[in-house]
Amino acid sequence: MIETAINCPWLDFCTASTMRKERRARRARRPPPQPPATYAVYRSDGACRGRLREAGWGVAYWPAGRHGAGECAEWTCGFTGLDSTNNVAEYDGIHEALKRAWRREPEPCIFEVDSNLVAEQLNGNYACRSEDLQGTYSECVSILQDLTNRGQPWQIRHIYREYNTVADALAGQGATPALLGPTQRRQSGAW
Repeated sequence: MIETAINCPWLDFCTASTMRKERRARRARRPPPQPPATYAVYRSDGACRGRLREAGWGVAYWPAGRHGAGECAEWTCGFTGLDSTNNVAEYDGIHEALKRAWRREPEPCIFEVDSNLVAEQLNGNYACRSEDLQGTYSECVSILQDLTNRGQPWQIRHIYREYNTVADALAGQGATPALLGPTQRRQSGAW
Protein backbone atom coordinates (compact mmCIF):
# COMPACT_ATOMS: atom_id res chain seq x y z
CA MET A 1 0.00 0.00 0.00
CA ILE A 2 2.83 2.39 0.82
CA GLU A 3 4.59 1.53 -2.44
CA THR A 4 1.39 2.30 -4.41
CA ALA A 5 1.04 5.66 -2.63
CA ILE A 6 4.64 6.57 -3.44
CA ASN A 7 4.27 5.66 -7.11
CA CYS A 8 1.00 7.57 -7.65
CA PRO A 9 1.82 10.96 -9.17
CA TRP A 10 -1.62 12.40 -8.44
CA LEU A 11 -0.91 12.17 -4.71
CA ASP A 12 1.78 14.79 -5.17
CA PHE A 13 -0.94 17.37 -5.91
CA CYS A 14 -2.76 16.56 -2.66
CA THR A 15 0.11 16.81 -0.22
CA ALA A 16 0.18 19.68 2.23
CA SER A 17 3.98 19.88 2.09
CA THR A 18 3.96 22.09 -1.01
CA MET A 19 2.67 25.62 -1.29
CA ARG A 20 -0.60 26.30 -3.09
CA LYS A 21 1.25 28.24 -5.81
CA GLU A 22 3.59 25.27 -6.44
CA ARG A 23 0.70 22.82 -6.69
CA ARG A 24 -1.09 25.08 -9.18
CA ALA A 25 2.06 25.48 -11.27
CA ARG A 26 2.30 21.70 -11.62
CA ARG A 27 -1.39 21.40 -12.53
CA ALA A 28 -1.51 24.19 -15.11
CA ARG A 29 -1.43 22.85 -18.63
CA ARG A 30 0.23 24.62 -21.51
CA PRO A 31 -2.09 26.64 -23.73
CA PRO A 32 -3.50 25.09 -26.89
CA PRO A 33 -1.31 25.27 -29.99
CA GLN A 34 -0.71 28.70 -31.44
CA PRO A 35 -3.52 29.96 -33.63
CA PRO A 36 -2.99 30.11 -37.39
CA ALA A 37 -1.21 33.26 -38.59
CA THR A 38 -4.47 34.61 -40.03
CA TYR A 39 -6.17 34.80 -36.59
CA ALA A 40 -6.16 37.84 -34.33
CA VAL A 41 -6.00 37.08 -30.60
CA TYR A 42 -8.05 38.71 -27.84
CA ARG A 43 -7.31 37.82 -24.22
CA SER A 44 -9.67 38.97 -21.49
CA ASP A 45 -9.85 38.61 -17.73
CA GLY A 46 -11.85 39.79 -14.74
CA ALA A 47 -10.82 40.50 -11.16
CA CYS A 48 -12.66 41.06 -7.90
CA ARG A 49 -10.69 42.38 -4.95
CA GLY A 50 -10.94 43.69 -1.42
CA ARG A 51 -13.58 43.90 1.26
CA LEU A 52 -15.86 45.97 -0.97
CA ARG A 53 -15.55 43.40 -3.79
CA GLU A 54 -14.37 45.96 -6.32
CA ALA A 55 -14.46 44.27 -9.72
CA GLY A 56 -12.79 45.17 -12.98
CA TRP A 57 -11.96 43.68 -16.35
CA GLY A 58 -9.13 43.90 -18.88
CA VAL A 59 -8.74 43.02 -22.57
CA ALA A 60 -5.61 42.82 -24.72
CA TYR A 61 -5.46 42.48 -28.53
CA TRP A 62 -2.78 41.07 -30.83
CA PRO A 63 -3.27 41.39 -34.61
CA ALA A 64 -3.12 38.46 -37.00
CA GLY A 65 0.35 36.98 -37.37
CA ARG A 66 1.49 37.79 -33.82
CA HIS A 67 0.03 34.59 -32.28
CA GLY A 68 -0.72 36.46 -29.04
CA ALA A 69 3.00 36.75 -28.31
CA GLY A 70 5.05 39.75 -27.31
CA GLU A 71 3.60 43.09 -26.38
CA CYS A 72 -0.07 43.57 -27.17
CA ALA A 73 -0.97 46.05 -29.90
CA GLU A 74 -4.03 47.48 -28.14
CA TRP A 75 -5.65 47.17 -24.70
CA THR A 76 -8.42 48.44 -22.47
CA CYS A 77 -9.58 48.01 -18.88
CA GLY A 78 -12.56 49.17 -16.87
CA PHE A 79 -14.37 49.11 -13.54
CA THR A 80 -17.34 46.75 -13.21
CA GLY A 81 -18.55 48.03 -9.85
CA LEU A 82 -18.69 47.44 -6.12
CA ASP A 83 -20.14 44.34 -4.46
CA SER A 84 -19.69 42.35 -7.65
CA THR A 85 -18.33 38.88 -8.41
CA ASN A 86 -15.37 37.60 -10.36
CA ASN A 87 -17.67 35.87 -12.87
CA VAL A 88 -19.48 39.14 -13.64
CA ALA A 89 -16.10 40.82 -14.23
CA GLU A 90 -14.96 37.91 -16.46
CA TYR A 91 -18.09 38.31 -18.59
CA ASP A 92 -17.60 42.09 -18.80
CA GLY A 93 -14.10 41.45 -20.17
CA ILE A 94 -15.12 38.98 -22.89
CA HIS A 95 -18.11 41.20 -23.75
CA GLU A 96 -15.76 44.14 -24.40
CA ALA A 97 -13.52 41.94 -26.58
CA LEU A 98 -16.51 40.70 -28.60
CA LYS A 99 -17.88 44.23 -29.10
CA ARG A 100 -14.50 45.36 -30.42
CA ALA A 101 -14.23 42.39 -32.78
CA TRP A 102 -17.68 43.28 -34.14
CA ARG A 103 -16.73 46.96 -34.70
CA ARG A 104 -13.58 46.11 -36.68
CA GLU A 105 -13.27 44.80 -40.19
CA PRO A 106 -14.06 41.08 -40.22
CA GLU A 107 -11.03 38.97 -39.36
CA PRO A 108 -10.75 35.48 -37.88
CA CYS A 109 -10.46 35.79 -34.08
CA ILE A 110 -9.54 33.65 -31.13
CA PHE A 111 -10.84 34.78 -27.75
CA GLU A 112 -8.79 33.35 -24.86
CA VAL A 113 -10.13 33.51 -21.31
CA ASP A 114 -8.81 32.07 -18.07
CA SER A 115 -12.32 31.36 -16.80
CA ASN A 116 -13.29 27.83 -17.75
CA LEU A 117 -16.91 28.65 -16.86
CA VAL A 118 -17.07 31.50 -19.40
CA ALA A 119 -15.39 29.41 -22.11
CA GLU A 120 -17.70 26.43 -21.58
CA GLN A 121 -20.87 28.55 -21.41
CA LEU A 122 -20.10 30.55 -24.54
CA ASN A 123 -19.14 27.38 -26.42
CA GLY A 124 -22.55 25.95 -25.52
CA ASN A 125 -21.26 23.17 -23.26
CA TYR A 126 -22.67 24.59 -20.00
CA ALA A 127 -25.95 26.39 -19.36
CA CYS A 128 -25.94 29.90 -17.87
CA ARG A 129 -28.44 29.93 -15.00
CA SER A 130 -27.06 32.78 -12.89
CA GLU A 131 -29.32 35.83 -12.94
CA ASP A 132 -26.25 38.05 -12.47
CA LEU A 133 -24.69 36.71 -15.67
CA GLN A 134 -27.64 36.07 -17.97
CA GLY A 135 -27.89 39.60 -19.42
CA THR A 136 -24.23 39.82 -20.43
CA TYR A 137 -24.21 36.16 -21.47
CA SER A 138 -27.14 36.78 -23.85
CA GLU A 139 -25.40 39.82 -25.35
CA CYS A 140 -22.19 37.81 -25.87
CA VAL A 141 -24.09 34.98 -27.57
CA SER A 142 -25.84 37.52 -29.80
CA ILE A 143 -22.53 39.10 -30.86
CA LEU A 144 -21.04 35.65 -31.55
CA GLN A 145 -24.06 34.82 -33.71
CA ASP A 146 -23.61 38.12 -35.58
CA LEU A 147 -19.92 37.31 -36.18
CA THR A 148 -20.92 33.91 -37.54
CA ASN A 149 -23.63 35.41 -39.75
CA ARG A 150 -21.18 37.78 -41.41
CA GLY A 151 -18.80 34.89 -42.10
CA GLN A 152 -16.18 35.74 -39.51
CA PRO A 153 -14.49 32.63 -38.03
CA TRP A 154 -14.01 32.68 -34.24
CA GLN A 155 -13.06 30.41 -31.35
CA ILE A 156 -13.25 30.77 -27.59
CA ARG A 157 -10.56 28.90 -25.69
CA HIS A 158 -9.71 28.44 -22.04
CA ILE A 159 -6.12 29.15 -21.04
CA TYR A 160 -4.57 29.06 -17.59
CA ARG A 161 -3.94 32.29 -15.68
CA GLU A 162 -0.19 31.80 -16.04
CA TYR A 163 -0.55 32.38 -19.81
CA ASN A 164 -2.93 35.33 -19.50
CA THR A 165 -0.69 37.75 -17.61
CA VAL A 166 -1.34 40.87 -19.72
CA ALA A 167 -5.14 40.71 -19.37
CA ASP A 168 -4.75 39.72 -15.70
CA ALA A 169 -2.70 42.87 -14.98
CA LEU A 170 -5.24 45.00 -16.87
CA ALA A 171 -8.11 43.46 -14.87
CA GLY A 172 -6.22 44.31 -11.67
CA GLN A 173 -6.02 47.94 -12.80
CA GLY A 174 -9.74 47.86 -13.64
CA ALA A 175 -10.55 46.62 -10.13
CA THR A 176 -8.79 49.68 -8.70
CA PRO A 177 -11.04 52.62 -9.60
CA ALA A 178 -8.55 55.17 -8.23
CA LEU A 179 -6.17 54.28 -11.09
CA LEU A 180 -8.78 54.76 -13.81
CA GLY A 181 -9.92 58.32 -13.33
CA PRO A 182 -13.40 59.79 -13.71
CA THR A 183 -14.43 57.69 -16.72
CA GLN A 184 -13.80 54.44 -14.81
CA ARG A 185 -12.01 53.17 -17.93
CA ARG A 186 -8.56 53.30 -19.59
CA GLN A 187 -7.50 52.22 -23.04
CA SER A 188 -4.74 52.48 -25.59
CA GLY A 189 -5.19 55.17 -28.21
CA ALA A 190 -6.26 52.84 -31.03
CA TRP A 191 -8.87 50.88 -29.08
